[in-house]
Amino acid sequence: MIESIHTDLNSTNKSMESNLNRAMDIANSFLNMTTTVESTLLNAQNMEPVYRVPRQVASLAIFGVAFLLALVGFWGLLPAVSHQLQCCSIPCMAHTAWISCAILGSIAIVLASALMLFNMVVSDACKMANIITEDLEPFLGESLALGPNAIFHDTNILVA
Repeated sequence: MIESIHTDLNSTNKSMESNLNRAMDIANSFLNMTTTVESTLLNAQNMEPVYRVPRQVASLAIFGVAFLLALVGFWGLLPAVSHQLQCCSIPCMAHTAWISCAILGSIAIVLASALMLFNMVVSDACKMANIITEDLEPFLGESLALGPNAIFHDTNILVA
């Protein structure tokens, strides 16, 4: 009878040990995943300020190109409207300027708008990443956010 109790306790002990090992493996994989996510978010946060100014300059430069194309169009338009200079090349230049400015100016405006939209999305994504890394409770719920919050704030998971 004592041997059967001893055998049962031994098998229960081994079962509990294997369950604890599996739980530790799951906790370690969870730790590895959240550490990977944290490093990815921190890399993205660190790279965003580097690219912020070039993106803003590029969108302003495209708007500047559209403005210059409009000026070229007016430059081609003015001699054709003022009948002082009657030359066969002036109407040809005016038509070329109108057409090129209409096409290239429209393309430049669309490109600048798309670039500004991209800048807004990237900026909002970085702001959202800052909010998420501060507190995950609104996104994951109170019980699920304890572990990731502890990891992001460098505290022990058991204390959290």
